[in-house]
Amino acid sequence: MPDVDRTDFLLIFGANPVVSNGSVMSAPGMARRLKDLRSRGGRLVVVDPRRTRTAGLAGTYLPIRPGTDVLLLLAVVGTIFDEELAAAGRLAGFTDGIEQVCRAVGPFPAERAAPWTGIEPAAIRGLARQFAAAPSAAC
Repeated sequence: MPDVDRTDFLLIFGANPVVSNGSVMSAPGMARRLKDLRSRGGRLVVVDPRRTRTAGLAGTYLPIRPGTDVLLLLAVVGTIFDEELAAAGRLAGFTDGIEQVCRAVGPFPAERAAPWTGIEPAAIRGLARQFAAAPSAAC
């Protein structure tokens, strides 16, 4: 469950928590919470085929083709590895299999995902860089 009140970067895929009050997150006042996130300098990115009310509050809205979320995620993770942006930090001791993940996402660069997702390679790489650079991020 993302800590909306303390995160610096919130990436939302195919959800409209402004209308559902967070549904899975079960957090009331989601519109206010998302506005607060942005007012304190946080980033809100919404990836959804439809421009929902939540997307309307986002600093970045990425209209994706339905059913292609996984390709976008593969390209984002691939960019993070390609550009050496991954930093396990305090989780390094609990992390296993990073090399396998890196190999698995290798065949799905931003240029390959773009035609399927409808999101430009530069936007995919920018999303990966911003997510990796955030002091705290949630998805």
